[in-house]
Amino acid sequence: MRLYAKLAATALLLGASAGASAWDGAVYGAISSIEVNGAGQAFRITIAGTSSMCGNSNNWAYLAIGDANYNAYVAIVMSAKALGSSIAVYTTRDASGYCNIGDITVQ
Repeated sequence: MRLYAKLAATALLLGASAGASAWDGAVYGAISSIEVNGAGQAFRITIAGTSSMCGNSNNWAYLAIGDANYNAYVAIVMSAKALGSSIAVYTTRDASGYCNIGDITVQ
């Protein structure tokens, strides 16, 4: 029953978000990996079981250091990973076709 409740809540959340703004991708699940590098896409995440984060072939999404609220996003992702919490990640495709994180919700 808990699984059905989570699925229903996720569907409601995704449906409400889709009507309010135009995201290229919306995925939900546990964080499977975190990568930090010195390039423009400084902080990358993958979500377990996800093959596309924003309608392309990339299974990862990124935050750039210059993104608004970068430190808050990194903190919430690290906390969710440490606690084993699932997250909803909403992304937009950048000019190069990569998935830039625009919103994160911890479940």
